[in-house]
Amino acid sequence: MKRVFASILAVLVAAFSGVAAAAVREPVEPLAVSSEAREDSSHVAMLDDGDAILWGDGLAALSFPEGQVPGQFYARLSTRADERIMQTYVRPADARAWFYTFEGRPMVPGAGRAALTLGIPWERDGPDAPAVSRVWIYEIDGDGGLADRTGEFRYSDRSQDPVAGWSANVRVLGSYLITDQPLAPRPTAASPAIPSTGSSAAAGLAAAGVIVSGVAAGAALCRKR
Repeated sequence: MKRVFASILAVLVAAFSGVAAAAVREPVEPLAVSSEAREDSSHVAMLDDGDAILWGDGLAALSFPEGQVPGQFYARLSTRADERIMQTYVRPADARAWFYTFEGRPMVPGAGRAALTLGIPWERDGPDAPAVSRVWIYEIDGDGGLADRTGEFRYSDRSQDPVAGWSANVRVLGSYLITDQPLAPRPTAASPAIPSTGSSAAAGLAAAGVIVSGVAAGAALCRKR
């Protein structure tokens, strides 16, 4: 009996020692997440009390003229980084990037346009926060091309604004990219490259040759008559 009791006591002491060691063990530090691997954050539009539709906590907003807010509108916004865009444009420019992707490119309800506001995606008081006046805004097309829309967006943080950020009038909610450095976008489908002047010159010479041949043939016909 004494041996059994001693064995049970030894087991209890060992178990208690393990629990105590686990309790005083330092917590594991969480892995740091870079701006390139931002966690996907999908948000569904919600109606505001005023004339705006909101996504997330100040992530984005769509403002309508007074009294024209639609009764029903569904649009999902994702902030997942596009690896293709990161590799093609962002990393070569050594830039930081924040994505706003409206899934399915939904049309804005109603007959007119609405003001889309892209909210500030970083902590405004952070030590590495970009200046709101020194950002570039691009629209991403379906083929992965970028169109510079910086000049179309205006920054505002007035108290009457639904969210603080950069706004532009839109008819379609597309995919947008905010960066702290300018990128070198390739031509998009909406802005094809201009053909080379060599081809134009060759086409012009060919047309001129046709005209000269036609004039010569007409002159020969007149002489025969």
